[in-house]
Amino acid sequence: MNDPRIIIEKGRLTGEPEIKQTKTGKTLMSFTVAGNGSHKDKTTGEYVDDCQIFVRCTIWDTALFPSMQQMLHKGTLVRLDTAFDYQVRADRNGEPHVYFDARFPEISVLPAKSKQQPPQQAYQAPTAPQAAANNDPWSTEF
Repeated sequence: MNDPRIIIEKGRLTGEPEIKQTKTGKTLMSFTVAGNGSHKDKTTGEYVDDCQIFVRCTIWDTALFPSMQQMLHKGTLVRLDTAFDYQVRADRNGEPHVYFDARFPEISVLPAKSKQQPPQQAYQAPTAPQAAANNDPWSTEF
């Protein structure tokens, strides 16, 4: 049987990853990824964002914790691909919400947009006469 899958191409962490322990003593790391749900508008043919999706991710492999804590922070841009379970529950105001829980999430950190850096000039070594004038000991010929 095929498990339902969610792919969030560009999502962001909603908070810092947290390390917790279950009642049975197992250690886990959890965090939430938010992404936009979209659909293709039949009249314009363009994709339209229509809702936000929140997926709770749980990592059980403690060997991954150090690298994940180093790379994942609140606001980190990620791609999420995961099978999921879901629950429909009412919030404090009685409004129904769908909660997605990732099963074995595959997380990829996406590169952040960088500001344009001015082009760097290539290093040019000083010529021999200039080096000698600066008392450069490597400028003398043997």
